[in-house]
Amino acid sequence: MAKELLAELSNVTLRTPMSPQLSSGMICFEVDGIDPQQVVAHLRERGVIASTTPYHVSYARIAPSIINDEAEVRETVDAVAALQ
Repeated sequence: MAKELLAELSNVTLRTPMSPQLSSGMICFEVDGIDPQQVVAHLRERGVIASTTPYHVSYARIAPSIINDEAEVRETVDAVAALQ
């Protein structure tokens, strides 16, 4: 659900494949014009745990799991959508 909702945001480029056969629990994404570390800081301010990938090209990433309910996923996506 989180991948689908993030993919709908016009300011987000989803980097994790949509196919469940090609992705796992982590969802990597970019927010247009915003450094991944700034994305993570913004999400942390909103109570969302996120991190950045440790590679030369870094992306913001979240890892929603079975312990996160639908409302928490939507709050996370809303926090990402608020970045402009």
